[in-house]
Amino acid sequence: MGGHLEADPRGRLYLNFDGGGKIEAPLVSEGYRKLATLAYLIQNGSLALHGSLFWDEPEANLNPRLMGPLADTLVQLAADGVQIFIATHSLFMMREIQLRLDRSKADGPAIPVRYFSLLRKDGGIAVEAADDVDDLSMIAVLEAALAQDDAMEHRYWESRA
Repeated sequence: MGGHLEADPRGRLYLNFDGGGKIEAPLVSEGYRKLATLAYLIQNGSLALHGSLFWDEPEANLNPRLMGPLADTLVQLAADGVQIFIATHSLFMMREIQLRLDRSKADGPAIPVRYFSLLRKDGGIAVEAADDVDDLSMIAVLEAALAQDDAMEHRYWESRA
């Protein structure tokens, strides 16, 4: 975040920048505010061993350059015993987390992971679950990304004809 968090005597949270200056947390951009909130939960012990983190779309309003460090933090929290539930529509975020999980397997015991995909089926919702993201038969964000890649490639070759 380029600084550290500090609460004033009245309980207001500030981001103190390494180069000087500070800003109240509510005035920080949404992406940084999310990271600051996560940092604050870690600092105050809310995300201790056997704690839980539920996060819907952690990638929303976050610069893609920060998704890698966020994935590092989430995987480290999971390795430290925090149970994490993430809902994402970002293929980029999914891949960043998967890369860190794969790397952690090489360094020690595997972090238990369970992936879920929700599918509309027969007028209802079907749930598919797997221990590896590659074992899911349908990942909506992947299907959409592949369709977009195909369209872009088609457009590229049409412009060259």
